[in-house]
Amino acid sequence: MGPVIVGREREFDQLAAHTDHVRAGLARLVVVTGAAGTGRTVVLDTLRRRLAADFTVLRAACRPSSATRHRGTVHALLAPLGHHPGPADAGDDTHEALHAPYRRVSQLMRHRPLALVIDDAQWCDAASLRWLDFLLRRTTRGPLLVVLGWHDAVRAPADPVLTRLLRGPGAAGLPLPPLTEPAVAELVREAFDGPGTPSFVRRCHDLTGGNPALLRRLLDELHTAGITPDDRDAHRVTELGAEVRRRSALIRLDTLPDHVRVVARALAVLEDPGPGATPGIGLVAALAGVPEHVASHAMTALARAGLVTGGRFTHTTGRLAVLTAHPADELPRLRDRAARLLNDAGRPAEEVALRLLERNGPLEPWMTGVFREAADAARRRGAPEDAASYLARVLAAGGPLTPPVQLRIELARPLAQVDPAAALAHLAPALAGTTGARDRASLAVQVGLTAVSAQRAPEGTRVLADARAELIAAVGDNPGPTDRELRAQVESTLLLTGIQEASTLAETRALARSIPAPPGRTPGERQLLGVLAALDAGGGTDLPRSLDLAERAVRVPEGTGDWALVSATFALHLADELPTALTVLDRLTDPARRRTHSGTLSVALANRAHVLFAAGRVRDAVADARDAAEAAARNPRRTRAAWPNTMLAVTLVAHGDLPGAERALLLARRPGADRVVWNHPYHLLARGRARWQSGDTEGALHHLRRCGDHLDRTGITNPLFATWWVDATAILVELGRRTEAGELAHRQHERALRWGAPRAIGLGLTALGLAESGRRAVALLSDAVDLLATSPARLCLANARFRLGEALLRVGRNRQAREHLRAALDLSTQCGSQALFLAASRRHAAAGGRRRSTGPAAVDLLTGAERRVAALASAGHTNREIADALFVTVRTVEVHLTNTYRKLDVPGRAALRAVLPEPDPTGQHR
Repeated sequence: MGPVIVGREREFDQLAAHTDHVRAGLARLVVVTGAAGTGRTVVLDTLRRRLAADFTVLRAACRPSSATRHRGTVHALLAPLGHHPGPADAGDDTHEALHAPYRRVSQLMRHRPLALVIDDAQWCDAASLRWLDFLLRRTTRGPLLVVLGWHDAVRAPADPVLTRLLRGPGAAGLPLPPLTEPAVAELVREAFDGPGTPSFVRRCHDLTGGNPALLRRLLDELHTAGITPDDRDAHRVTELGAEVRRRSALIRLDTLPDHVRVVARALAVLEDPGPGATPGIGLVAALAGVPEHVASHAMTALARAGLVTGGRFTHTTGRLAVLTAHPADELPRLRDRAARLLNDAGRPAEEVALRLLERNGPLEPWMTGVFREAADAARRRGAPEDAASYLARVLAAGGPLTPPVQLRIELARPLAQVDPAAALAHLAPALAGTTGARDRASLAVQVGLTAVSAQRAPEGTRVLADARAELIAAVGDNPGPTDRELRAQVESTLLLTGIQEASTLAETRALARSIPAPPGRTPGERQLLGVLAALDAGGGTDLPRSLDLAERAVRVPEGTGDWALVSATFALHLADELPTALTVLDRLTDPARRRTHSGTLSVALANRAHVLFAAGRVRDAVADARDAAEAAARNPRRTRAAWPNTMLAVTLVAHGDLPGAERALLLARRPGADRVVWNHPYHLLARGRARWQSGDTEGALHHLRRCGDHLDRTGITNPLFATWWVDATAILVELGRRTEAGELAHRQHERALRWGAPRAIGLGLTALGLAESGRRAVALLSDAVDLLATSPARLCLANARFRLGEALLRVGRNRQAREHLRAALDLSTQCGSQALFLAASRRHAAAGGRRRSTGPAAVDLLTGAERRVAALASAGHTNREIADALFVTVRTVEVHLTNTYRKLDVPGRAALRAVLPEPDPTGQHR
């Protein structure tokens, strides 16, 4: 058929097949369907030109008025032949009326094939359709091609003649889908006389939806604006794409009757801009002030114009264009009326509130109720930002029906999750306007927790200290149960807030020593126990008391606050009660995933990664740290991103991913980091270890020393908190500063003995063995291996066996060295530490062992998250199903699968089942 238009090659191939049948004497009816702008008219015109060489081609283009002209389309088709309607053609379907035009086209088909091409046939009159049906039934074996162009946004044809036409044996549909990305790339090449970058092409495709008309307008605009087809002006491409869509919608809107535009405006006001339900024709008609049948016809006209699909605007830009095409002062009145209609119809409160958000001035009582109900709904679905916007609108409205103090308190709760600094700005006047020691104490708890999230903990500490003093003075020496619980909440929050930064830590420790440990029968008491346990564990002197406090804090699952569990797991972790700590953290993460609470989820997962790392489960720790960082990133202001990204860096260094660790450290940066008690040491630890692995020994020692100095300044003497000193001892020995290494090792070993946890003492012995030489080093490292074998810390054991193998190698006991180095290799593989595996592999080869060049088994190099995703993918689940099951994004699933394919060297998910181990009875791959 000769050259065809770009992107329609497949469709023209199908048309060519139909024309071949016609040339062979078999009649065909082809219905070319597509929305506005998909190029139906272009396709039909191109087809007509291609057929002109060996077909007689007659064409007609229908208009909305054509539907009322009896047999008007037939007359338009045959007019070039000199056909004029006779008396019988005026208004009936007699045999002669049908035969007269039939004889004319039959005469044409005796000489060459005939093509009848009718564009916009959805507006064809019924009599012409009956004649086409008559023609096709009588010419089944004649060289006849009938091509109808049809707007597919119009409802399915109800006319029985047209239905019979479309179901005939020679009928075929030919839909015109949106252009593919390769077709868009070709049009970009034509427009710019050169190729566009893949991202530029993808952006053009996404902005236009592959609609050829919109695409050509966009490319013309881009070319005129001097924009090149690359990634330098991405924002301008997006802006122009939106403007092209808007202008296109306005042009189509201007061609429509007034009543259709009124209905379009009503739909635009009623439609939820999100992926909500359609408003319904009844509501649209009521808001437009027209009968339902008029609104229904108007919606059909909007669909024909390509503005509406399925009762909703096809594109957001079309909806916005309709709204901006009318006087701005009319919109508030329409939104108010729409809100009333939706409210009266019993639609969800959030759907109603969306129409009231931009309302100026005071709210009516029913509107205030709608906003409060919408805020509750938003909180329940895990959307604190939406909840805050609804309550902020009520506060802005003012008026006697809105108590500002209580409203500010309500607003601060969801706002604290997305913008804690703004939440504090509301809590300060609320606190000033609150009287009564008990009410102020309750509000001070909210202030303190919000201040921690806002990284302004000292402010919260001052407020809580004042509130505590007021409360003690008010309730006296013998408070009742309610007052005791309130005091426990205030004191636990005060301690929690006070231990966040170095400036308030000493005073907070002194206060903690004066507070007796409560029984732990209430949530407030359990939270107090958890914080006291964390403080004791940081001091590193009384493991039995710290463990007892922590176990009492987590003993009752129901009603125990998030911070109580987080604080207690810190103490359990340092006490080597790692399985218990993981069980408690699971109690935090599972509900947080279900309610999509990104703040709690990110902290809980980061702490879980911390515990998993201590247990030597590096792969699982990396997976949880990644999920924690992603949960923190979902918070618009990322107020809690420091700790998750720091833990991600720590785990990635051990996993052997230094570039990933550096990226995580950049994301973990925050102003005034050296003031932060708990996160900053681990940040320095990760940086030091990364420098060491990259070969910068002096730089590594500098960061590790800074980690130790920070801990000494803040009084954290527990040797298991950021075990920088083991690495620093090894580096000092490496640098030939053995005496300095010995002093550091002895000092930390004494602290380990005071704390008493097997992991701490085992690490102390490891450091002492590193600082010694000869048989003394072998003896100390042997003791370390024996002790660490009784602890849950498998990676610490792997490192101790590696160091013992090195020591044995130095004294010439190569066989025993190989035994311990092989064990270190196996343990590092099980743990997922590529860094330790490579170091042990080099020493193992030096001891005469067979070199392991491949590292851990490919499956063992998968992170925990990658293994979980791979297991579900190999079972046949889609990416969306996997994302829903694991509470992550589809993009995260795609990244994990890409990494899995690369590590396992497989082409795709079909090959996963062959390389993954069989699942054990619990459903997890071994």
